[in-house]
Amino acid sequence: MLQDFLHFLIFLMNDETCYLNIKARAEELYEDEVDLELSRQVTKKIVINILLGFYWTDLNSIKSLINEVGILREQNQMDEIISNITILDQKSHRIRIKEEYYKEYDPYIFYKIPSVQQHVTSEFSSKKDINEKVDLVGGKYYTNPPEKLKNIKKNLFLSNLPNFLSLFLKGFTKDTAPLVRPVLKLVLLHLQSTKDAFKNSSEEEFESLKKKTIELYGTKEFEEALNNILREEDFKDCKLCIGKINKLFKLYHQMILIS
Repeated sequence: MLQDFLHFLIFLMNDETCYLNIKARAEELYEDEVDLELSRQVTKKIVINILLGFYWTDLNSIKSLINEVGILREQNQMDEIISNITILDQKSHRIRIKEEYYKEYDPYIFYKIPSVQQHVTSEFSSKKDINEKVDLVGGKYYTNPPEKLKNIKKNLFLSNLPNFLSLFLKGFTKDTAPLVRPVLKLVLLHLQSTKDAFKNSSEEEFESLKKKTIELYGTKEFEEALNNILREEDFKDCKLCIGKINKLFKLYHQMILIS
């Protein structure tokens, strides 16, 4: 139950598909260029992640899954996106996604459709030619979500959620191991969001963010907790995510020293 809740929080902060579908039902979606651009971005993101769950496949199978996800888009736009991001085998008339899009994989995108999520994650993880730099735990970070989603993220991280995340990792055991990956993702998401907030904060806000970040993630206990995870063979897929967490915290130290 807690694992589902943590994945839901990750999904909630980046759920552009849900936002887009609600907006489409409530009003005319294509009235301004902002909505059109959001439509293009989200559609492409969804189609890429669906295609990452296949090697060679036929167009009808992909379109069937797209309908299951429920993207409300014009057919011409969908065909154009698929054409631009895939390779076509002229003989079999089957398609596969170009390898340059492997880095766009997002393990949390289909949270509300477990069957699709499980298929895509399993098939993508089994591909032999995956670039080693693909982060299966940290996933993607979106820098330009709709304003409503930015506010959801901001308010969640102003709650006690970060305290829970820090305490959990400092006290995790083998019994709570299934929660480690979504917790690491949320810690990374918090630090990425804090980095964005630092750029536009007042002096008072900067000091508050700095203090909270150090209290949560700047202790020897937290550093040791991450090292303990890295020592476990079962968590080797967490290495890239933890590397990003450590890199961001080092960046904060530099910003703090400069200030």
